[in-house]
Amino acid sequence: MSKIFNPVSFTVDRANLAEVLRSMQTILDKKDIEHSSLQINIEKDRLSIIASDGSMFVESSLECVVQTEIATESIYLPASILYDLVRRLDCKDLTFRILEKQILLEYPEGNFTLARLYKTSSYSMIEDSGSQFTVNLLNLIDALKLLKSTMASDDIREQFKGISVIIQEQEMTLWSTDGLKMSLTKLNLTETLNIQGIWPRKLIDTICTTTAAQVAHIMMSERHIKFYIGSTIIASPLINAKLLDYKMIIDKPENLSTTLVVDSQYLIKKLDRMMILIENEVGILFEIKDEPKAYSTNKQQSDRAAENLDGIQWTGMPCQFYLNGGVLVSFLRYFRASVELKYYAKSKNIVVSKLGEEYPFFLTKIMEPKKS
Repeated sequence: MSKIFNPVSFTVDRANLAEVLRSMQTILDKKDIEHSSLQINIEKDRLSIIASDGSMFVESSLECVVQTEIATESIYLPASILYDLVRRLDCKDLTFRILEKQILLEYPEGNFTLARLYKTSSYSMIEDSGSQFTVNLLNLIDALKLLKSTMASDDIREQFKGISVIIQEQEMTLWSTDGLKMSLTKLNLTETLNIQGIWPRKLIDTICTTTAAQVAHIMMSERHIKFYIGSTIIASPLINAKLLDYKMIIDKPENLSTTLVVDSQYLIKKLDRMMILIENEVGILFEIKDEPKAYSTNKQQSDRAAENLDGIQWTGMPCQFYLNGGVLVSFLRYFRASVELKYYAKSKNIVVSKLGEEYPFFLTKIMEPKKS
C-alpha cells in the first residue's frame, strides 16, 4: 500500500525570511546541487532553516504560522531561486504549500511553483566545545570588514586566507595579511581566556551579514568555532595552519624614522588626482622635507603630476619613498579624521592609524624606486 502524502502549509514574515536567506548566501555552493539547497524543519510555531557547504553550517529560527499538520521530515528548497524571489517581493507574508513533488510559494500578486528536492541525509551541526566568550557584534563586524581588506584573495599560504585571532587574558587580537600588506586591531573581552585560531573567509563573510542582535556568544576550540547570534547559529572549522607571529612584522618604536600627520580626506583628494597617471608597477613618490611634495608619472614617464602637501605636518628625518597609491587610499578610507603615517626606513614599512590611537592600524611595504 502506497504512503499517503499530507500537504504542509505555513506562513512566514517575508522580511525576516529575506534577512535569514541573505546571510546564508555566503556559504552555499551554487555549483554543487548537494550544497546549494536549504533544509527546513517545522516545530510547532517555529521554522528552522539550515544551510551548509559540507563543513560550515548556518541555522536560523523564524516564527511561522502552520495551517496544517506539522511535517515529520525535513523539507529541502532550492536556495538561490528562493532568495531571488523573496528579496524581490514587497508583501508582508509569504505562504508555503509543500506538496508531494512541488513547492508552491503564494503571495498577494501571484505564486511560484518549484520542484521539490530530496536528500538521503540531513545536515548535522558541530557539537559544542571549547572556550566561551561574548563580544559586541557591531564592533566585531567593523573589525572584520577592516581586516578583510588585507586578506589574500588568491590561493596562496593558508595563513593568508583568513583572519588570525589570538585571545590572551581579556584581549582579542585580530589581524590579517596577504604577505605584502597587513592590518591589525584589538577588542576587549570580559572573559579571561587563552586560545587562538584562524577564521576562514566564508565564516567572516557570513558574520558580516548577520546583524539581528547586539552581541555574539562564541564557543571556540582548537579546530572549530560556533557563533550564537540571536536566533542564528553559525558553525565552522578553523583554517588548519599555524599562526604567523605578527610581532615579528611590527617595528619597535625606537626604529621610527619619520611621522606624518595629515587629514585623511585631504590626502585622498591629492592621491585621487595623481593616480590618473599611475600604473600597477609605478608608485607615488613622497618627498618629505621643508616643503613636502608628491609626484607621479606614467610608465613611459612622459606625463607627470606634482602636488604640494601643505596639509602635512611631519617630525623626524627628511625622507623620500614610493607608495602604492591605491593601497594607501584603501587604508585612508577607513579613517574620516586625521591620521598618522609612520615611516620605518630600515624595514621599509609604512604604518597608518588614526591620530592618537594605536589600533586599528594598517601596514604596507614601500615600493622599489621605478627604473628609468
